[in-house]
Amino acid sequence: MLLINDLVAVLSSQEHDNFIKYLKARNRRHDTRNVDLFKKLLAQKQTSLKNELGQNAYAALKKRLSDNLLDFLSLSTVEKEATDEIGIIRLLLVARKLLGHERFKSAFHLLKKAELKAEQINHYSLLNEIYQTIIENSYLMDDESHNELMVKFEANRDELVEQGKLNAAYAVVKRAYLKVERAGEQINLNELLTETYQRFNISEERGYNFKSLFQIAQLADFSGASSRNYFSVDTFFEEKIEDLVGGKLDTEKHLVYHIDLLYLLSNIYFRKQQFEKSLTYLNSMHEQMQRFDSRYYQEKQLQYVTLKSLNENYLGKPDFALTQLEEVLAADHPQEKLLNPLLCKMMILFQQNQLAEAKSILNQFSRTDQWYEKHQGQEWLLYKNFAEILLHIDLNNLDYVDSRLSAMKRKLKSSKTFENHPRIRVFIKWIDKYIQDPSIVKSDNFKAEVENSIEWKPKEEEDIFMMTFYAWLKSKMVGKGVYEVTLELLVM
Repeated sequence: MLLINDLVAVLSSQEHDNFIKYLKARNRRHDTRNVDLFKKLLAQKQTSLKNELGQNAYAALKKRLSDNLLDFLSLSTVEKEATDEIGIIRLLLVARKLLGHERFKSAFHLLKKAELKAEQINHYSLLNEIYQTIIENSYLMDDESHNELMVKFEANRDELVEQGKLNAAYAVVKRAYLKVERAGEQINLNELLTETYQRFNISEERGYNFKSLFQIAQLADFSGASSRNYFSVDTFFEEKIEDLVGGKLDTEKHLVYHIDLLYLLSNIYFRKQQFEKSLTYLNSMHEQMQRFDSRYYQEKQLQYVTLKSLNENYLGKPDFALTQLEEVLAADHPQEKLLNPLLCKMMILFQQNQLAEAKSILNQFSRTDQWYEKHQGQEWLLYKNFAEILLHIDLNNLDYVDSRLSAMKRKLKSSKTFENHPRIRVFIKWIDKYIQDPSIVKSDNFKAEVENSIEWKPKEEEDIFMMTFYAWLKSKMVGKGVYEVTLELLVM
């Protein structure tokens, strides 16, 4: 049952409807129950159908539905996520058919098109297939063209081997990272990379290109997120970017990694509360987004605007941040891509005491907690749920708050989800006390309890989002606005 549950879980709401249409189009009989089973799986009520059909019939129906899901997902994934690769494979397959019928001129024309497309996306394995196909028929070439082909084939072969070594090195480093992070220890990323590159005989030129630097930045960002300590994140790899900019690797082929690398560095510095430096990297990112006819501009715009708005908000420019978010949210984007900018907008509206507007944004989050945790991550879900609880407290929807708090408490008891958030239990306790008696926040005893119940880190080491939630509580204690207190905490 595990496979079919996983297949159902990765479908979007639009894909739910499309899959039902897909099933109905394939069904030759009216008494087929595959649509019923799919709907019951979505509602997690499949037991009733199992009891109705019996064990054997249910197992057979489930197997057929699982096969249909695999076919549907493979087709939709190809259409959405592998367009470039599929286009190259089609050209290659047609070229091979033409070669089989000795239509050499047309075949080589298609192979050249496939080669150019594969080069654009650095797809070394497909390039290898293309070159192998050409080599098999290269006896028709003149000497100069044949020699050129062999040079390209050998260069690509070397790239394929080197890329395999880099992937292996990245896997080794990430495994080491995970083991150390789980043990609660720190890691010297520079030393780990040096040792791993030596193990796989990877040169510095190979080991520090835009793609590998992006992967290193991913590890650094992961380290900060998992430990809730971005202050200690090592960004030694920053200086290596300058060596690449304007060099032979600063090309369209590597542009997407260049952009993503700058975004991750900006995010790390935002989480370090170094907002101006974060904006500097965002500005560089924006410049790269406009290169090569703005090839990646639309794809990266939501990330760029969301992080820029967060920085501007914490620099005291909430109106400017909201204007940017509203512009990008008004554009045509898939709903799943809008979750981060929507959450960002909701948080800023809440800080500005625009509660009704914040609630209207919150109402757009219609998925289950399980879906958000799977697709957006544990940390994202935590911040979304806390923002939701605080907003409804201020809206005086206390029955709803009680329900959400109870759900969070059950989560705390039943799983290890919040082990890396030791302050959550304490924060929930403060919220409980405030709900029971809002006047308690003015008492000296409550203020002392808050100050003494947590070992506060230096300001620059604190998690910025947890500081934001604490600012809500402190605003009640000192009688000021949430946003005003938030900015005060950042400069203390």
